[in-house]
Amino acid sequence: MTTCSPKTVGIVLRICTLILALAACERIQAQKLDLNSNGMSDVWEQIYNAVALDPNLDSDGDGFSNLQESIAGTDPFNANSYPKIPPPAYSGSNFSVTLPSALGKQYQLQSAQPQISGWTNWTVEYTIVARTGSVVTLTAPISATAKFFRVGIGDVDTDGDGLNDWEEYQLGLDPTKPFSNNQLDPFGQPIDDYAYAAARMASQNVVTITATDPSCV
Repeated sequence: MTTCSPKTVGIVLRICTLILALAACERIQAQKLDLNSNGMSDVWEQIYNAVALDPNLDSDGDGFSNLQESIAGTDPFNANSYPKIPPPAYSGSNFSVTLPSALGKQYQLQSAQPQISGWTNWTVEYTIVARTGSVVTLTAPISATAKFFRVGIGDVDTDGDGLNDWEEYQLGLDPTKPFSNNQLDPFGQPIDDYAYAAARMASQNVVTITATDPSCV
């Protein structure tokens, strides 16, 4: 989803909010639990009962695909839950935007000079991973040179265990410790958080069958 709105402040300054445009970019991409290989986090699917959703559809009609909503950690069935970019602020020397955030998600403010880069050389101006609260503020210095800005939302895996930080927060795990679930395998060895989460997700799909006539064969 791409929306651009000009904001002139003495110099030619514009914000171009390319929501989730960086989701597939290596610098803000992290592993996730995706046992059904549809590109969307299984943890997100379980939270929102969204296992059967098509990643390319927009189930709630808010302008963002289910895949984009999964990346942002928003509700695919609530048209009021989507990645929101409020109007930016300008203070003479700095440009900033404050937006709603989800714990564990990484937010980047990037800029480009289209006359020079042709929209191919985006520079990361500010990066933050949401650890507290419900909003983050992204700030970048302003010069006399015209710039376009965009916001990217993605995931990080701080402890390198295969689960991204957002998933770990949702599961009550510690994103800085790969064995934070405190469970042991049958051999008494610690279970890493990815294996623990994968087992939990798999258990959601177990079907219990009880015979109505025990004598049947």
